[in-house]
Amino acid sequence: MNSIIKMDKVKPQRSQRKEVRANLILAFILLIGILFGNGCFQKVDNAANLGFASYVLRILGASKNQNVETPTFTPPAGNYTTDQTIAISTATVGATIYYTLDGSMPTASSTVYTGVIPVAGNGITKMIKAIAIKSGMLESAIGTASYTINYGQVAIPTFTPPAGNYTTDQSVTLSTTTTGATIYYTLDGTKPTASSTLYTGAIPLTGNGISKAIKAIAFKDGASSPIGSGLYRINYIAVDTPTFSPVAALYLSQQNISISTTTVGANIYYTTDGTTPTTGSILYSSPIHIWGIAGRTIKAIATKTGFADSAVATSGIYSYPPLKSGQTGCFNIGGSGIGCPGTGQDGDTQTGIARNYSTPAAHATYTSDYTTKDNSTGLVWKTCSQGLSGATCATGTAATLPNDGTASDATNDATNGCKALNSANAGNGYAGIKTWRLPTLLELQTLVNYGTNSPAIDTTAFPATALSNYWSSNIWAANITSSWTNDFNLGQLLYNPNTSLYNVRCVSGPPKNYSFNFTDNSDGTIKDNATGLIWQKCGQGQNNDASCSGALTTSTFANAISYCNGLSLAGRVWRLPNVRELWTLSDLTKSFPTIDSTAFPATDTGGLYVTSTSSAVNPAQMFGVFFNYGNPTTNLKTFNYNVRCVSGP
Repeated sequence: MNSIIKMDKVKPQRSQRKEVRANLILAFILLIGILFGNGCFQKVDNAANLGFASYVLRILGASKNQNVETPTFTPPAGNYTTDQTIAISTATVGATIYYTLDGSMPTASSTVYTGVIPVAGNGITKMIKAIAIKSGMLESAIGTASYTINYGQVAIPTFTPPAGNYTTDQSVTLSTTTTGATIYYTLDGTKPTASSTLYTGAIPLTGNGISKAIKAIAFKDGASSPIGSGLYRINYIAVDTPTFSPVAALYLSQQNISISTTTVGANIYYTTDGTTPTTGSILYSSPIHIWGIAGRTIKAIATKTGFADSAVATSGIYSYPPLKSGQTGCFNIGGSGIGCPGTGQDGDTQTGIARNYSTPAAHATYTSDYTTKDNSTGLVWKTCSQGLSGATCATGTAATLPNDGTASDATNDATNGCKALNSANAGNGYAGIKTWRLPTLLELQTLVNYGTNSPAIDTTAFPATALSNYWSSNIWAANITSSWTNDFNLGQLLYNPNTSLYNVRCVSGPPKNYSFNFTDNSDGTIKDNATGLIWQKCGQGQNNDASCSGALTTSTFANAISYCNGLSLAGRVWRLPNVRELWTLSDLTKSFPTIDSTAFPATDTGGLYVTSTSSAVNPAQMFGVFFNYGNPTTNLKTFNYNVRCVSGP
């Protein structure tokens, strides 16, 4: 046959396989007979021949392309370090793919493939088997692909900034290049696990002197990284050490001590009692008057956030002589005035710091509030006694109060107590100051002018001062039911029962209390580091040895001056001290004795020690100091008294 017959392919079903095979054999035999006409078969007409031939060819075509193409897998089978999604396909269009994941043979009852198959999880192995089936065709051969997932090692965590030494606080971030990994860490050097702290954000490392050993591990799907570690040390740059200006020394005029550091923005804290300063100490805000810290050493530190505290700066000792007594006249033993030059009296020597008061000034905002500043001590006083007001203190009535710790005493009284001033002006304080208090005896006594009386005070600076006692905050050491007062009529210091009613004058700022600082020069002299004065260690008549052995001798006012002027000791020039100078040796927080018995052994606590200051009330008398209770008092110049000489400053 020369003609080409195109036959449709018929895809047999599984049930047809045996029949197809039998028909195929029979058709092949018949076809040979027809084509070659060897007489074995009865001839048929052309149409019948063609129909039969067509049938035979269709059978032959089915036998030549009987199977659906075998399924293939993308990606191909193999070992992988990441999760995979497996696509299955066949080249036979319209075929349906069935598959298994457990290694069993797939059939038309297995899972129909509809989309990619995920193969996920570290360490898993999946055996995928697939078959493709299409109506009219034989099933495909079974395709098989095995996949193994081994993630491998998660990338080690890294640290930013890197481990090392730093001078500022740091925030450390942890990261790994393995996408989706979770990081856990420790800060104490221990090995991290999945039970350690979960990393969620930057780790703050703050504080001077800290050391942190960070260790971190990353996990993903059961796989872990090596442990990353980093040691961080934070050591701040220190604030520059504070300096003092002027430097510690003896000064014969008023000074204001400034404390500064070159580190901008730093705060300075200081102490004056010898303790190491901390941020709980006094915050430096303005210069410190030398009177308040005389005899003391300032210690200061500077601090700033993000910096190490500065080294502690120590100033050394500041010395500042006592104020002048105020007595400018000289008098003979009868009380008559005489020329001062060469007398050796207080009016002649005029030692000490001169008084320097500001004129009573009204506050710029609270114009009814008047204050007086003592520039020689730095103290700011309320110009008027409590109960009085105005530029000349002419308004009101001076209040008299007890000092017994009650709610209505000189400190606490809601109207006239010193604390009441702090809540004045809607809480802004009297004259804008909120540190008002009852003065210490040391502070109150600085107002006494021994050169005048009735009142014994500068009446321009403090008008309308009462001719009476004013309370101090110091109790009498011999009897705590009494406190020290200052009589501004005669200028004397007295102790009185706390229930007594006396006047009140208030002062502001931090208080000055007794602080003694003596140095034994080992030559019969004692240096008072607070005042700069050099004292005769032993009294007149005693031996200048360690214990001041021997008996005291006494002298009249005139003979005492002569004795001191002629004293030959340690190569110094000596004189009889004035009342303020001698009183600086008395610590009124003590009694019997009030003098330092180590620095000044064998001091007579029952006898009066003479001074060069004449009484303004009766110039035939002079001031002296008892070291039993420690208060100055007056007595006749013709009597005999103990003598202790002074030199300098």
